[in-house]
Amino acid sequence: MLLDVSKINSIIFDMDGVLLHSSDCHEEAWRDALSLVGITQFSYAGIAGMRTDEAVQKILNEQGISITETEKEHLISQKRKKALELLMLRGRIADESKGLIFQLSKRYRLALASSASVSTVLFFLQKSGYGEIFSEVLDGTSVRHAKPDPEIYDLALERLNIAPQQAIIVEDAVNGIEAAHRAGIRVIAVAGTEKREMLLEAGAEVVVDKLSQIGSILL
Repeated sequence: MLLDVSKINSIIFDMDGVLLHSSDCHEEAWRDALSLVGITQFSYAGIAGMRTDEAVQKILNEQGISITETEKEHLISQKRKKALELLMLRGRIADESKGLIFQLSKRYRLALASSASVSTVLFFLQKSGYGEIFSEVLDGTSVRHAKPDPEIYDLALERLNIAPQQAIIVEDAVNGIEAAHRAGIRVIAVAGTEKREMLLEAGAEVVVDKLSQIGSILL
């Protein structure tokens, strides 16, 4: 599908699964943390792109498990701690992003809008060296409601001072696509965290197999 980019002046990037290869780290961290409350089976795809606290509640509701607020906070803390440890060991900046991000920044304003924790976003910015390239950086603490709620993308539009039709979002998860569309923004989805078919079914305007392929669409 051809995408009309004539009115676009800004690109909003999700981080995990798009610019940072981290899905395996997060899934392992989830399995480790959820084992604390006896959960051994869950769908990572169902929570990809969600903030940890809201994902925890979603999983508990689906599993029919009730725990105290103290236990919930401990579970959230353990997941975030384990994920950061694994990211520092195995997290990789998407190789294809390195030249692409700099090329895109010459033509568009770039923003980062991630549901990840502050520590994870800072880790990514330091490891990638992209800190000065993004005009705006939003993390999970920037909003009250995480994806699939559109709040983080609404805030990105506000910070960039642009209308929805002036932006494009690069996502990898169904929850992120829903959030983008609820904010009125079109999406280029990168397959990997979730299958191409699921991303198309979620309504992504374009699905690519590699991040590098968005260059042929936007440049």
